[in-house]
Amino acid sequence: IRQKIMVISLSVTGIVIVMASIIHMIDEIIIFKNSAEHELNTRAKLVSHSLVYPLRTDNKDEAGEILLLLKGSPHVVQAVVYRNDGTVLAKYSPADRDLPVPPYRRSGHIYNTYSMQIFHPIEYEGKTLGTLYLKTDLMGLYSHFKRHLAGFVVMVLVSFGVVYVFLARVQRWITEPIGRLIELMHRVSSRRDYSVRASVESNDEIGTLAAGFNSMIEEIERRDRELETRVEERTAELNRTLKEMESYKDRLEEACRRLKESEKNLVQAAKLASLGELGAGIAHELNSPLAGILSITEVLLKRIDRNDPNYFFLEKVKDASLRARNIIVDLLSYSRPTKDRMEPLDLNDVVKSTLSLFISELKTTSIEIHEELAPELPAIEGNKGQLMEVFLNLIKNARDALYGSGSIFIRTGELQRNGREFVFCEVEDTGRGIPDEVKDKIFDPFFTTKEKGGGLNIGLGLCICKSIVDTHGGIIEFETTRGKGTLFRVLLPVCREDTLKKGGKDDAGGDTTGKGAEKEKENACSTAKKEDTDCG
Repeated sequence: IRQKIMVISLSVTGIVIVMASIIHMIDEIIIFKNSAEHELNTRAKLVSHSLVYPLRTDNKDEAGEILLLLKGSPHVVQAVVYRNDGTVLAKYSPADRDLPVPPYRRSGHIYNTYSMQIFHPIEYEGKTLGTLYLKTDLMGLYSHFKRHLAGFVVMVLVSFGVVYVFLARVQRWITEPIGRLIELMHRVSSRRDYSVRASVESNDEIGTLAAGFNSMIEEIERRDRELETRVEERTAELNRTLKEMESYKDRLEEACRRLKESEKNLVQAAKLASLGELGAGIAHELNSPLAGILSITEVLLKRIDRNDPNYFFLEKVKDASLRARNIIVDLLSYSRPTKDRMEPLDLNDVVKSTLSLFISELKTTSIEIHEELAPELPAIEGNKGQLMEVFLNLIKNARDALYGSGSIFIRTGELQRNGREFVFCEVEDTGRGIPDEVKDKIFDPFFTTKEKGGGLNIGLGLCICKSIVDTHGGIIEFETTRGKGTLFRVLLPVCREDTLKKGGKDDAGGDTTGKGAEKEKENACSTAKKEDTDCG
C-alpha cells in the first residue's frame, strides 16, 4: 500500500501539472495562431487595396514595387499577384529564397506544419480584378512552443521531487496501522477466526477504522446465520412468484388473442353486412330496369335492318346495358361472397371484375392504369368476392399513394417457389414508397399512415387482405423504395386436377352467381317475348 500511495500521489500530481501546462501551451498556441492569421488577413487587405490600380492598368513594375514593401515583414516569405485568368502579374520572395509559384486559387486559406497561406481576392467596385497570395512562416510559433516546453519540463521535475519527499514522511503514519488491519483480515478470511480483535491506538480515522473492524467481526457471525434463513425464505417466495407470473402471462396472452379475434370478426361482420345491404338494394333497383332495356333493345334489333342508321345506336345501348349488368353481378360477388365457398377461378377474371368496379373512380384523376395480364393462367381455388376485396384494397392504396397523378401497374403471371406452383398478381405504384420505420407494422390491425376520420381510414385494409390471402393458402408480400414506389404481390397456389374436377361438378349443380345470371336471363327473355307480343 505504501508503493500505491506513492505512485498514486505522484501520478495525480504529475497529471495535474502536465494537464495544466498542456492547456496553457495550447491556449498560447491558439492565441498566437489567431493573431498571426489576423495579421496576415489585415496585411492582405492593405496590400490588395494598393494593387487595384496596377491590376487595372496591368502594370507589372508598379505591382512589383508594392510587393517589395513586404521586406519590412520578416515572416512574409512569398507574395504573388495573379490576374483574373490565373496568370502571374508580379511576385516577391526574399533574396535568399527561390520559392515556386503556387497553383492559382480565387480565395481561401491553407495551413500546414511550417507556414500559413492566404489567397485574397482583389476587388474594385464589386468586380474581382485578381488575387493576392501571401505566405508567412510559423517559426515564431515554434520558438514560443520550445520556450514553454523547457519551462514545463523544469517545473515537472521540481514538483515531483517536492511531492516525493513529502509523501515519504506521510505514508508511514497511514500505512503501518492499515498494514496491521490487513493482517487481521487475512486471519479472518483464511481461518474463519472471528475471535480476533484490532487494537485501537488513537481516536483518529485509523482508530475509528479499527473499532469499525471489531464491530464488523461481531456482526458477521450473527448475520451469517440470518442470511441462510433469509435465502431459503426468499427462494421459496421467488418460486411462488414466478409460477404466478407464468399463470398471469398465459391468461393475458389468451385474453389478447380472444380480443383480437372478436375485434376482427366484428369489423368483418359489420363491413359485410353494410355491403350486403348495398348490393341487395342495387340488384333490386337496377336488375329489372336493365332486363327491360335489354329485352326491348333485342326486339328492336330484330325488327330493323342492319343498314338502318339507328341499328348502330341500338347496339351501343345493348353493350352498355350488358356492361352495367356485369358490373352489378361483380358488385354482388364482392359485397355478398358465399361464406367459405371455394371454387376454381381464373385470376385474370377476378382482376378484371375488380377493375370494372374501380375504373370509374380514376377518370377524374391523372392516374393511368397499365394492365399486363398473362394469358392462359392455371386455375386457382378461391372465393371470388374475397379476392376482389384484396385487389380492390391494394388498388385503392396505390391510388392514395399517387396523390392524383402517376401510374399503377397491374400484372399477373405464374411462378414456382419452394417446389410449389403459384399464380400471382402484382399491384405497383409510382408513389413515394413506405418509410422504413413502419414496414413491420403495415399488416397490423388499426395501423395506417393515412389521416383517420369518418370511418374511412381505420387501418384494417391490409390486415384484412393478409387474413384473406392466408385463408386461401397464399402469400402476400411487398417491395418498396423511398421516392420510387411500392409493389404488392399476392401469390395464390395453383388448383389441383382433382379440385378442378370437383369444382366443375359444383358449378353444374349449385353456383349461386350462375343461378342469378340464369334467372336474370330468363326474366329478360320473358320480358322480350312480352314486348314482342305487345308490339305485334
